[in-house]
Amino acid sequence: MIEKAILANPEYMRIVRSRRNFRCALLAVNLVCFYIVMAIMGFSPRAMGTPLWEGSSISIGILVGLLLIVLVVLTAYAYTVRAANLYDKRMQAVVDQARGAI
Repeated sequence: MIEKAILANPEYMRIVRSRRNFRCALLAVNLVCFYIVMAIMGFSPRAMGTPLWEGSSISIGILVGLLLIVLVVLTAYAYTVRAANLYDKRMQAVVDQARGAI
């Protein structure tokens, strides 16, 4: 019963759509950055092998790899914060409204 009331609520569909759009935007950012790095590695592998400074054993490729990891962590954090502060509260209001309608 409560499931039907939730699914019938237009606010529920707005939440689902907003959450999906935000997830897709974060995914797009991650994929674009990943494929840019892969393209650079494919078309100019020497660029990734260049040391950060003279005599360094750390290459630009290692730094870029670490930055990709940081990007993934930051996008996961952004989604978690948004879900906790926006989606969860709005969804709880929809559930409460559906319970009151029963």
